[in-house]
Amino acid sequence: MQLALEGLFTNLNTFQPFGQCVSSDDIKTDSKGHGELESANHGEPTETQRLVIALHDLEEVSERYHAAEALAVLGPDAATAIPALRKVARHDSSVLVRKSAVLALGEIGVAVAGVVPDLQHIAHYDEDKFVRQRAEQALRLLGSNAIGKIVLLL
Repeated sequence: MQLALEGLFTNLNTFQPFGQCVSSDDIKTDSKGHGELESANHGEPTETQRLVIALHDLEEVSERYHAAEALAVLGPDAATAIPALRKVARHDSSVLVRKSAVLALGEIGVAVAGVVPDLQHIAHYDEDKFVRQRAEQALRLLGSNAIGKIVLLL
């Protein structure tokens, strides 16, 4: 799988309580800026790490979509993917990928710093009504405190 890395792994080290995050230091790049994950333990990358890499596959919308859906299924076990999911949920060009990233954030169920404000912003401002609805669902999954704050935005 090829991956364009330019600027995609910024701020991935902001959340680490549940394990090691994928960072740009974990990626081996070639002269064209394509990369692959180099596991921190020099073994095989974890499933979550592979899915985070797939989230950033700029050439394949289906790869990003399926990666976000798979992270949602993993739920709390995918907590190290939160920084990448936050970025994808706000900035991916595909409605399907944004919707699935938002779903994953809700299913992971960990309201770390920035997740609730990101979901609130998406619920209010995303250009697609289905992404906005999914953000509202994710906020409900994260708890009544988060959903209470979204009312103030509307």
